[in-house]
Amino acid sequence: VIYSKKANDAGLPLIAMLGISSTVILMISCILALLFVDLNRVAVDQDIMMGVLYSGLILGVVARLLHIISYEHIGSAATSAIAYLEILIAIVLPVFFLHEKLSIEMIIGGVLILSGVYLVEHHRAESFKHFSFHRHH
Repeated sequence: VIYSKKANDAGLPLIAMLGISSTVILMISCILALLFVDLNRVAVDQDIMMGVLYSGLILGVVARLLHIISYEHIGSAATSAIAYLEILIAIVLPVFFLHEKLSIEMIIGGVLILSGVYLVEHHRAESFKHFSFHRHH
């Protein structure tokens, strides 16, 4: 987020950053797939293609576009906190659309994500006064 802000301040449009990061992720994914996946053993069916489309289009494009739009309107601090909700939604949506089952680890992770977002977004400056009371500049 910090480097994105610096690049944007230097004149690089946010949508260009989306294109660059998506291209880099695609290249790395292809290289890793060629190195570590036995393509002869991969069976492609409709469920796998739906998972790929969901991951690639919904999470990879739409979520990033929404991230950029929110960054432009509410700034980097709030956008960073909201980015954790993106992870939670990426876990929850397949439960409804692909009928996946949640493990106990995923539920605990979701609770931790929501707790972290709540702490970041709803803290009060008064509750943090004691942290800077003895700090000298």
